[in-house]
Amino acid sequence: MATFDFFYDGDWAYENKNINKVFNRMSPEEIAEFECDVRMIKWKEYLVDYLMGTTIWVLNENQVAPSLRYD
Repeated sequence: MATFDFFYDGDWAYENKNINKVFNRMSPEEIAEFECDVRMIKWKEYLVDYLMGTTIWVLNENQVAPSLRYD
């Protein structure tokens, strides 16, 4: 699908140097409020929501099958 070519064909390199510095300076209260630790992401829920959003907004589908929802 040509819509996604940019994302599939890109040469992506991610760095997290600055976020680690910020994270190490945050208080426990700030960490709880901003939740910037990607190890805490509930990946199954995130990916289901991502795919549902893609289906609705990119593919212009009006509904998503209920069976795709996570428990």
